[in-house]
Amino acid sequence: MGVAQLLLAQGANIEAKSIHGVTPLSYASQNGKVDMARLLLDRGANIEAKSHDGSTPLSYASLIGKVDIVRLLLDRGANIETKKKNGATPLSEAAWEERVDVVKLLLARGANIEAKSVVGSTPLSYASQNGKVNMARLLLDRGANIEAKKVNGVTPLFEAAGGGYVDVVKLLLDRGANIGAKSINRSTPLSYALHSGQVDVAQLLRNRGARG
Repeated sequence: MGVAQLLLAQGANIEAKSIHGVTPLSYASQNGKVDMARLLLDRGANIEAKSHDGSTPLSYASLIGKVDIVRLLLDRGANIETKKKNGATPLSEAAWEERVDVVKLLLARGANIEAKSVVGSTPLSYASQNGKVNMARLLLDRGANIEAKKVNGVTPLFEAAGGGYVDVVKLLLDRGANIGAKSINRSTPLSYALHSGQVDVAQLLRNRGARG
């Protein structure tokens, strides 16, 4: 803190960026340095500064799971629906890594549970694709659309099946996911599992009535 204050007093550029476009506030945010983040914000740091991939300080804090930073940034007016270049929101970032406390906070602050990325992935899609069963359950409990489709017609069940995540597949089926859903190219969750060599998932789907 003392060094940072000295540097700022000497005219250091508070918006200086790394080769990846990361500012001091983003570094503080992803490392959970609340006092540093507060100092930088008090000195006028851009709360919406984006790195080369479109991440803002809130994006970084959400992905890493720094709930105190997320709360600070939201209290200071950070855009809760900010999107990276791939269209991922802070909620999607947190869902991907199963940052439960961050997800609960973002939802409590009004984050869109159905926000879609460039390819149409929702937070539930992210959780399912990464095998995060507890996160998928939380999102479903909060009303996430179990049949949300990506631009290619793929639902969360496809994502979980293709990844071999048996627990997530079971959860989605138990919650009523359409086992016979078809993507734009006529693929099914079963064909996704078979194509990826996910034998256990394929057997589970067949036991639940999937054909093919």
